[in-house]
Amino acid sequence: MEFLQALDARVRNLISEGKQVVLVGDLNVSRSESDSTNVVETLRKEGLSIEEWMNAPSRRLFNHLIYGGTVQGDRDEGREQPVLWDLCREFHPAREGMNTCWDTKRNTRPANNGSRIDYVLCSNGLKDWFTEADIQEGLMGSDHCPVFATIADVVTAGTEPVPLLAVTNPTGMVAGDGQRLREWNTKDVLPLSARLIPEFDRRQNIRDMFTKNTVAKLSSSPSSPALEVAQAQDLSSRTRNERR
Repeated sequence: MEFLQALDARVRNLISEGKQVVLVGDLNVSRSESDSTNVVETLRKEGLSIEEWMNAPSRRLFNHLIYGGTVQGDRDEGREQPVLWDLCREFHPAREGMNTCWDTKRNTRPANNGSRIDYVLCSNGLKDWFTEADIQEGLMGSDHCPVFATIADVVTAGTEPVPLLAVTNPTGMVAGDGQRLREWNTKDVLPLSARLIPEFDRRQNIRDMFTKNTVAKLSSSPSSPALEVAQAQDLSSRTRNERR
């Protein structure tokens, strides 16, 4: 629940700053009875109502977040308006059995007895950019199946149609007609890229993060979030060794 609360706050803050948001992944919550197989029958056996099920804290919060979400009673303070579109449901509003997760231990996938807990969500300004969204229930290899959404090659940014490549690449890299003007270089690295953080910019291998030499080097530099993480990892490793 704490994760969803933090996610809700983060998404709303970004949108309030004028940013557009795409949120994808396993959110571990089904939206409604249409997104969970046999939920009504299961609730009946447990003596619960659909209203009680919909009012589960995580489900209630999630429905505050998305357009068309069902919220029982008054909306929560600070969540008066939805901010994200559930793209798969927008493209398939009446589709039943659009499950993305099944119980592997009970082998419920062949009968499609599962739930939809994986999403592609987007803010209102991006909704019209998408031309398709769906699940790939036939793709095996996990207890989940992939979920995807397709963005048009040409989108509307402001009032003008522009190539998607021009929007998603640094300024001056792609022309308005979609032609590439130059290649990417290190000067295009985003300001928040880990490559620009002193603690990480010279690392050649992820295993360097877990060596004592790396921790010692970080200890001699000013305090930073990366230093705190490295120190915590080193302490955890030493504690496990002592217990052995």
